[in-house]
Amino acid sequence: MKTPCRTPGHLNAGRPTCRLSRTSIALAVLMSAVLCMIRSQQQLFSLISGSRKPANVAPLVEAGRRAWLLALAPAAAQAAIPMMEEFYEGNGAKISLTKEEVEANRYAVQTAWFQQKGLSLSAAADAALASLGGVESMLKQGDFDGVRNLLVSPSVGSIGIVLSPSRVGGQPFGAWADQCKNSKVCDSSLVIARGTLQQLEEWCFTKRAFYFNSADKAQVESRKETGAALQKITESLEDPLEYLEQARAAIAEVRSDAKR
Repeated sequence: MKTPCRTPGHLNAGRPTCRLSRTSIALAVLMSAVLCMIRSQQQLFSLISGSRKPANVAPLVEAGRRAWLLALAPAAAQAAIPMMEEFYEGNGAKISLTKEEVEANRYAVQTAWFQQKGLSLSAAADAALASLGGVESMLKQGDFDGVRNLLVSPSVGSIGIVLSPSRVGGQPFGAWADQCKNSKVCDSSLVIARGTLQQLEEWCFTKRAFYFNSADKAQVESRKETGAALQKITESLEDPLEYLEQARAAIAEVRSDAKR
């Protein structure tokens, strides 16, 4: 076992303050030898010239003394913190979308909402029912974030759904706002559809899980404990399926009334 070194100020206290590496010891010995050589040259010069201390040797002595003290100082700690590029390397995931991809996605979303605004009430109801047709399978697969994203897409989100925990917005859009208010059937059915779909979104919000990417998701779900917990959730879907069924029934009533 190596004996810990002590600084001169702590020799009497007996408290260890650092451990010298082999490189530090070797450097300290080398600098001591350099100092001895400089002092010997200084003494020889003094004997020859009669001078006590030549002026041009002092900077060398001071530099050697500082280097010797630095050699005794413990090295700074180096923490190997992985960068995001290192984390994502090799798993096929992207750190961020390119500027072109961001602009393309933004344009696609704006176009979808613009098209949604021009739909009739019956067409808006058809679009909502078509989008909700795949929700049951998504719930059984445990894709709760996928369900939440679908609920705020133009076809369904125009009913007035917002993502939890936010409560900002949530106003009907397009035909749901302009045409539904003229029908008593649509007005009452819209309240039911909005309420049950918002309950579905909040249920999915409480059950969601966070993943870095698809590779991380597959790794987490492959664990026995995580897989068992996810399976338990997907086997208890009575509440979300009931919310879904009530919403679909309400939207179907709106569609039937609008086509009369």
